[in-house]
Parts: sequence; C-alpha cells; structure tokens
Amino acid sequence: MGVETINRNVCKSFKSEKLSNLFVLIRNGISLKQKEGASGIPVTRIETISNQIINQDKMGYADINDDNFSDYYLQNGDILMSHINSLAHLGKSAIVNNLNKKIIHGMNLLLLRANERLIHNQYVWHYFNSSSFKQDVIKISNQSVNQSSFSLNKLKELEIPLPPLPVQKRIAEILDTADTLRRKDQELLKKYDELAQAIFIDMFGDPVKNEKGWEVKRVGSLTKVGSGSTPSRSNPSYFTGNIPWVKTTEVNGGIILLTEESISSEALQKTSCKLYPINCVIIAMYGQGKTRGQVGLLGIEAATNQACGVIMPCEELNPKFLFHYLKSQYKELRELGRGGNQENLNKGMIEDFYIIVPPLHLQNKFKEIIDQLIYSSRHTLNLKYSDNLFNSLLQKAFKGELLS
Repeated sequence: MGVETINRNVCKSFKSEKLSNLFVLIRNGISLKQKEGASGIPVTRIETISNQIINQDKMGYADINDDNFSDYYLQNGDILMSHINSLAHLGKSAIVNNLNKKIIHGMNLLLLRANERLIHNQYVWHYFNSSSFKQDVIKISNQSVNQSSFSLNKLKELEIPLPPLPVQKRIAEILDTADTLRRKDQELLKKYDELAQAIFIDMFGDPVKNEKGWEVKRVGSLTKVGSGSTPSRSNPSYFTGNIPWVKTTEVNGGIILLTEESISSEALQKTSCKLYPINCVIIAMYGQGKTRGQVGLLGIEAATNQACGVIMPCEELNPKFLFHYLKSQYKELRELGRGGNQENLNKGMIEDFYIIVPPLHLQNKFKEIIDQLIYSSRHTLNLKYSDNLFNSLLQKAFKGELLS
C-alpha cells in the first residue's frame, strides 16, 4: 500500500512514545575551553543553532587537532537542542545534514541521535519545532529572568506522537517542502529589505551624521512609549483567546502579521497586558544574541510581553519611516543597554532616544515608494502565505490530520 493511500484511521491513531525509547543517544556535549584566536577542529556552542540550522560560521575553537574527542563528533542526522537559554529560545533545535568535516559536540547543547528503526530524524526535528513540543518544554523548565533550563532526565520523559515509520517519512517530506518554500521567500524578502534601506539613505542621508540637517527630537517628546506583560501561565484561560501576543523572538525587522501565541480578553482585563493598534513600532528591549535592539512594525492589533517597548503612532512620524529609521539604528539602540548579566533597554531609554524628523511629506513619499516596491509586492504576500502554510501543516501533522 502506498503512503498516500494509508487508511485515515491509521493517521488518526498515533500512539505516543517517550523520547528515551526513541533515541540511541541523548547527552550534553563535552566541556572544552573555547577561546578567541584558537583553531583546530570546530566545537559547537549555543550560537551554532541560533537560526535553527547548523551555522558553521558560529563555532568555537579550543586548539584541538587530534582525534581524542572522536566520541563527540557529530554525525549526519544528529539533532542539537538548546537546553540552557532564555525561555523563548529554550528547546530550539537544528538537524545535522550534509556534514563533510569533523565537528565536536560542545557543552550547553544537547545531542539527540535517533534510533532509525523507530523514528525518522527529520520527522522528529519538525516535531521539536511545533507549538506542542514548545509547550511541553515550558512545563519541564526551571525559569528565571535571564536564563532558563531543563534537565536531560525530564526531556527523556516527554512523549511524542509516533505514527508508523513510512507515515513519519511522508510527513517529513511534506513539511520539508513547505519549509523550503518558506525559507526561499524569507531570503527574497531580505533582498527587498536591503533595497528599502538603500532608498532610505538616498532620501534622508546617514541618520547618524545627519548631513542633511533634519530636525532632531526625543522619541518621548513626540509620542508615548509603552510595554507589555506576560500573563501567568498557571491560569490556562489566559492563553486560550485569539488576541495576538508578541514576544521578542517575533521582533526581527519585519512587519508582524502572525504570532506564535495568543491571549484571551480575560488576560487583557485582569493583567497589565495592553492591546496596541496597527502601525505601532516595537523594539526588543532585551534578549540573547541579536535580539536586543531589533524592531518590528505591527500589521495587526496585538498585545506584547514585557520585553517589548512599543512606540505609539503620532502625527509627526510616518510609521514606516520610523520603522526603517530605527532599523538603521540597531547598533545605537543596542549600545544603550546596560546592567547585570544581560544588557537591557528600558522604556525610559527609548523615550530619551533622539531621532531625525524630516518634513512629513517626505516621510509619506518614502512610505509610498516602499509600499509600491515591497509591501504591495507578491513576494510579501508569498511570504505570508508560505508562513501560514507551513504553520498550518505543522499543526496538522502531529494531530494525525496531514495525510487524512
């Protein structure tokens, strides 16, 4: 019987199995002192999987040139997972493919090596990127302000849906195809974003040098700056609504049209969450890696968590002008951060940030050009479609609905 004709009753009767029974190896990496200027065999670190791929440009080195640590070499099909990170990045994973050199599995990333007689590695990797798994990770995590973690033993006890191996492979093929489409659209949109920044510089000059002599004002003198909140997860009803809720992981230099999580009207009424209008500019005030200082533009009404600074629309600033201006100020925004183990921004810093304020008719002209070239283009529509498609397929896949 072909996979496509598998009885729908099979697809809808996925059994569950503990991770400990599906992997021949689940372990942390080896502790090696990585240092600047070192060379030799590359060693993985947390940043290696920051974009859910194995990024060989983000490896560490410890002057290892022999095979003394060959037991820790990566293999094709291995899955690396972050188990010590900020909560938003906890459980993030990447799969090793097309490996053509030695790489050592370093500390602070877990390695999971599948029993290929029971589970297809690409299938389980897609499951690790699903909202179901992310919710399970939150449940087993020890959470703190700057860093959260979960133990190896608790991870092993988690259960995942396990259809027959041929069904796993077919599901993985479908999700791989959808993911490839999504990634291509994302790369194309990056090119359009580079074009938008070039148009901005052409019209308004270098914002830091301000060689065109535009008026400069504090953000707080032009408009209000707000922030959000995280409703208590001990009350499940707070997360059962349809009000989009933005986290800093979704503030990544684009227009925010979708959010991973939503909250309820009850959460808005009983917590300090606020509903913000379309065209608010959001700044990530803290977060690991490149997150702090990233900006996004609300294309929907949404609430945010407490790590987001929200600049309200105002009469003197076109929202898309402000959005692209602050994108150009990423480095300057990051340098404002200070304090403790994690350099954070805060509402006051955003209010005190100075920006150029060209005449509104020029800002509006910039917006018209950008809308024509980019935001109204089929590529933006394609990206929204491919994101929606992939997320929809991902949800259906592990409910037994994808092949029914």
